[in-house]
Amino acid sequence: MRITTLFQKDIARPINGVVKADQLDASSVWQELDEFVVTRELDQHFRTFFSAYCDAIDHRHDPNALGKTGVWVSGFFGSGKSHFLKVLSYLLRNGRHTHDGQTKQAVAFFEPKIKDAMLLGDIKRAVASHTDVILFNIDSKADTKSGRDAILSVFLKVLNEMQGYCPDHPHIAHMERYLDEKGTLATFQQAFREASGLEWVQERDAYLFHRDEVITAWSVATGQSTDAAEKWLDGAEEHFVLSVEHVCQWVKAYLDKQGPDHRLIFLVDEVGQFIGSDTHLMLNLQTITEDLGTICQGRAWVVVTSQEDIKTRAPPTFTVVMVLPREGGDAINCSQICSMQVSKSSGTTPLEVAFAGAAGFSFDFAVVFATVDSVAVCFAAAGGGALRLLSACFPSALSSACSTSVRNPRSFSNAWLTVRSVYSC
Repeated sequence: MRITTLFQKDIARPINGVVKADQLDASSVWQELDEFVVTRELDQHFRTFFSAYCDAIDHRHDPNALGKTGVWVSGFFGSGKSHFLKVLSYLLRNGRHTHDGQTKQAVAFFEPKIKDAMLLGDIKRAVASHTDVILFNIDSKADTKSGRDAILSVFLKVLNEMQGYCPDHPHIAHMERYLDEKGTLATFQQAFREASGLEWVQERDAYLFHRDEVITAWSVATGQSTDAAEKWLDGAEEHFVLSVEHVCQWVKAYLDKQGPDHRLIFLVDEVGQFIGSDTHLMLNLQTITEDLGTICQGRAWVVVTSQEDIKTRAPPTFTVVMVLPREGGDAINCSQICSMQVSKSSGTTPLEVAFAGAAGFSFDFAVVFATVDSVAVCFAAAGGGALRLLSACFPSALSSACSTSVRNPRSFSNAWLTVRSVYSC
């Protein structure tokens, strides 16, 4: 019998060693949802977040609840921050995912993973309301010219992109937002199409190359004279004012338009590295989070990841703090997820497994012990499913090896995690 027949899933399937926020192809999303393991520690993190999230839903007009709409996820490199953030985005969006003829909503993947009915109920209640989720790596979206407003500029950029406005030129997006509010954006786009023979959405990044056509379209959409339209276009960028209050008001206007139960979640990866030692950027992030919570009445949230604890950066404005595995915490035995992931047996052969490592964390090493045709085989499964036969011995020797690995897993030093959770009320 071949070793590969012992497993339910193809051990040679591609496994993404690093989870990326912008990798959203159907196959990757399905695998991330299907193979995500909710450990005891992740269970507590989900419980902490959704408890605060549901509290904001239930006490929408409570000033105390409105100030608790920020989440800081910290952990050392490779601890699974991005993976946790991405899975959280899937849950909050609760979209339908299709792969190999199967279709599931995101929450359905977690029904067998979460044993606590109350936690599962909170998750289902949280995702029942309509939610827009904006997940992004802040460094990939940032403009190097933004300076002290770098974080605010990124928030406005992803907001404009989500609403269908121009993401790269905020003053052009401001023009589109104004026309949209007046109900004349379609008129502007049609007039531009007639004047240039081109589509506005495809050409707006290069609007200066179509200056005359933009002036004509603006004049048609607003009823202004050509001279007034030309004057507006020439001064649009200079006169555009970017402030935290304006961005928060635009978010509130969008949420109000969508309905009283609509929510918007900003999920921002690697904020700590982006901020570095710049206290102005940290203050900017705190102000954005505070104003979004109060102006939008708890309907807009900010969730960020960092390699540093928030206590080393600033006072705890972010009132829900989840610290993923990091140095200095309490060690946990990762064998708790034994038989939950790569060690799933096909059911055709007895299988004894001691699994060290955790799905969702950057540990690509698993030690598996199996009995095959009365011969004990010990092999290591590395990332990507590559198998390497280490030794073959008698069942008694295997039993001893398995027992030792469970009693003294410290021998697998790379497969240990540390974790600490903090909830600030």
